[in-house]
Amino acid sequence: MGLISSKEVLAPLLLVEAIAMLEPLLLAETIAMLEPLLLVEAIARGIRENRADSLWV
Repeated sequence: MGLISSKEVLAPLLLVEAIAMLEPLLLAETIAMLEPLLLVEAIARGIRENRADSLWV
């Protein structure tokens, strides 16, 4: 049996560490991309609710 090289051992650990470092940045970027869409949806919902309310007045 051959010896396991340090490269084979370290590669998965480095990948896990890289993902752990990038995850908050990716999450922040995802939120930044979704935020305008959520805002538009909230405004549209408010307009629809106001129209529904005005129908009952």
